[in-house]
Amino acid sequence: MNLSREFFTQIARIESKNSISTIDTLIAMYSKCVEYYDQNQDPIKYYFLEKIQYTLSQDHTIGHITRNSNRAQTARVSISKLDPELLNNSIRSKQTIHKINYQSQLNQDTHNQHLNTLLESHHTNKIFILIYKMIN
Repeated sequence: MNLSREFFTQIARIESKNSISTIDTLIAMYSKCVEYYDQNQDPIKYYFLEKIQYTLSQDHTIGHITRNSNRAQTARVSISKLDPELLNNSIRSKQTIHKINYQSQLNQDTHNQHLNTLLESHHTNKIFILIYKMIN
């Protein structure tokens, strides 16, 4: 998968509309960016995750999602009737976000372990220096 200039031009066009009808498309496009940059281990994926979070946190977006959720409950749409490609994209997007969150937590844990090791090493060295000074 390659993200072309036209793809990002389309994102800019959709963002400029700032319309309820474009939310789903925009989120799907941001998700493609997250997937693509995650596969390439490019930290720009966090920018697109923030774009998803920002878009989903807007009042008009929450209202749109709530209305759609209510309609879905009323209509009792079965999952088998959903577009398989859309469902697949949604599942992959959620998996990607979970994967990124998990990797971020692992990186933080590794970073904390390195800091603890450095601190322990530093304290051990200080103790050895104090003992050496006491002996001499």
